Amino acid sequence: MLNVSVGDWPTFLGRCFEHLKPNGWIEFLDLAVPYGADNMQASDSSSAFFRFGEALFKGFELLGRDFRAGPKYVQRLRDLGLQDVKETILKWPMGAWGDTDMERQTGQLSLQNFKLLLPDLVPVLAHDPDISREEAQKLVEDTIQDVEENGVTRRYYEAMYVYP
Repeated sequence: MLNVSVGDWPTFLGRCFEHLKPNGWIEFLDLAVPYGADNMQASDSSSAFFRFGEALFKGFELLGRDFRAGPKYVQRLRDLGLQDVKETILKWPMGAWGDTDMERQTGQLSLQNFKLLLPDLVPVLAHDPDISREEAQKLVEDTIQDVEENGVTRRYYEAMYVYP
């Protein structure tokens, strides 16, 4: 998640650009949020997965990090003067509900990875003064249950691949 690892995008990208050789390139593969669902009966308010994403955005924002940096990569690279910047959006299922074997395998691995990561994000959620540590922990537990049971709603997040 490069998006929350960088506090000053213009400086970071400027330094990357300084180190590019002629005809060099830079690539990003990162999450794009908010999260999504193929079945939109899973509205933002009824889904712990969606509430978690919004709470995570707010927590990172309070820490000076842009959890929604991914969709801005293309324009930021163009602003640096890079030409022919391309973007590919990949839908990464959360769980083994995909239509192909590859999607189901990707979804299963994404779900396992997501579940391992969530407990470590409780402090980020609890950085919001409106969310106690106990509420953050409960939201994590509810989110895990939500994505484990998401065969009908088909929850996913988008991964952005940006390259010149």
